[in-house]
Amino acid sequence: MDVAPADGHAAQVSYTAQRADLILYPYLRMDAIYDNADRVNTGYDFTKGVGKVAGIRAQGYYSRVKHFMTDEFRASAPASAARPYSMGTLASTETTGGKVEATWTNGFAGVEAYSRFWGTEGYAMMSQYRPAYALPDVTINAVGVYVEHAVQPSAAWRLDLGARYDHASSAADEAKANT
Repeated sequence: MDVAPADGHAAQVSYTAQRADLILYPYLRMDAIYDNADRVNTGYDFTKGVGKVAGIRAQGYYSRVKHFMTDEFRASAPASAARPYSMGTLASTETTGGKVEATWTNGFAGVEAYSRFWGTEGYAMMSQYRPAYALPDVTINAVGVYVEHAVQPSAAWRLDLGARYDHASSAADEAKANT
């Protein structure tokens, strides 16, 4: 959905939802029992300019996926198993982020940040379905700032100067990590 609340202003919002049941993957060892995803994206543009700033753009986003796969419909799932599958994996991910960017005649500058989460729980009959964590609830946080400016010393030459600095950190759930 796009709206223009005033001259020189524009806002955007979008949302998608995915709800899928039983997706067969002939090239994998397991099939998805379900695959659910939600995605939200928002944006705001200010294009009237203030002083030397020609425009400002802000964007925010969020996504979440939950995905459960098993071998329930494969020959590897014995009928005598305590569960209808001999192996399964529950995977989940979540991302939140955004950025703000300002433009001027010869360049732009901005800041962006995000946080991403990944987690998996694997279950196997061979290990009495005790959970195993290939991705032990890993979170990555990052922030970056950037700038670019063009200088044209003559009609034949243009020099683009830019810089970016990023800082990122990551952590895993120590109780789930197999160190």
